[in-house]
Amino acid sequence: MYTVGTLLDAAKNRQGLKSDYKLAQVLEVTYQTMMNYRHGRSRPDDKVLTKLAELGEIDQAELDVLAVQLQAERCQNEDSKRIWMRIAQRLQAGGAHAGFMVALALSALLGAAPRAEASTLPDESLKISSVLCIMSNCIKGQSARP
Repeated sequence: MYTVGTLLDAAKNRQGLKSDYKLAQVLEVTYQTMMNYRHGRSRPDDKVLTKLAELGEIDQAELDVLAVQLQAERCQNEDSKRIWMRIAQRLQAGGAHAGFMVALALSALLGAAPRAEASTLPDESLKISSVLCIMSNCIKGQSARP
C-alpha cells in the first residue's frame, strides 16, 4: 500500500529525478508545497495525486485506495472520516479478491487451472471458476456443452 511519501519516491525514481525540487517542477508545484507533502503538513489534491501516480506508474486500484485515505484524513468530522476509511478497506479487500480472480482466469486460459476440492473454495469463487473453465474451453475451441 502506498503513502504520499512512497508515491513521491516512486514518481521520482521512475522518472529518474535526482531531487524533490525537480519533482516539484514536473508536478508544477512549489518546492515548499513539495516539502509540505513530504513532511505531512499538507496533502496533494486529486490533480497532483493523479499526476504522481502516472509518473510513478502506480496501479489504478492502489491510487484509488490512497485517494480515499487522503480524503479521510482531510475530514474534520470523525463520522465522515470513519466512512471514508471503511470505503478504503473495502477497496483494498476488493483488490485482493480481484487479484485472485485474475490469477485464476489467467491460469485457466493458459491451461494450468488449479485443481481444488469444491469444499475448499468460497461459494463465489467456485461459481466464478466454473464460468472461467467454460470460457477457457470455448476459447480453446472446445464446446461449452458436455
